[in-house]
Amino acid sequence: AGIELPATDPALAAAVASATFPTDDEASLTAMLEGVLTADLDAPEPSTLAHLAAVMVIPALRDAALIQWASDEQTGREAVAAQTAYSTAGTAIPEHLGRIMVGDTMHRPDPDRLGAALAACRIAAAHVTGHEHAALLAAAAWLAWALGRSTHAGHYLDHAAQADPDLTIVDVLSRLLATGTLPAWIFI
Repeated sequence: AGIELPATDPALAAAVASATFPTDDEASLTAMLEGVLTADLDAPEPSTLAHLAAVMVIPALRDAALIQWASDEQTGREAVAAQTAYSTAGTAIPEHLGRIMVGDTMHRPDPDRLGAALAACRIAAAHVTGHEHAALLAAAAWLAWALGRSTHAGHYLDHAAQADPDLTIVDVLSRLLATGTLPAWIFI
């Protein structure tokens, strides 16, 4: 139950396709990512869905978003800065941030935050196509995995791989799922 994407509303899809959103700086990006956690998904803002889709297409920002949703906005800002430093200067990602991405931390993320982010990614994925659709499905796979829902994660991951076989997160998550690895926080 709950594995299929919501039905696509053609009017909302058209509004998302034509939406504009602010140029990202660290503060507006992390604020938007926090905002999706409390958004009214029964009447989503097209610009929010478009912004979310645009962010998920950029692997560094997608990873920062996942880290933020698994922690808090301050850690999200730290993750954005770390990803930017990695992209521009090759600076290593701090270990504590990398550990969140692979579920190797004993800090249990708030399941309500993860669930709200998953719901937002599913709604957005239902209303975009192409690379954005695949990237949102990959994010949904990670979020489902982080909640301990491996079957759902595998479903989203399979669809993400079909939509965009070049997504690197697909390989990483596929290995975790193939070995039955769940985040450490599931067991606390």
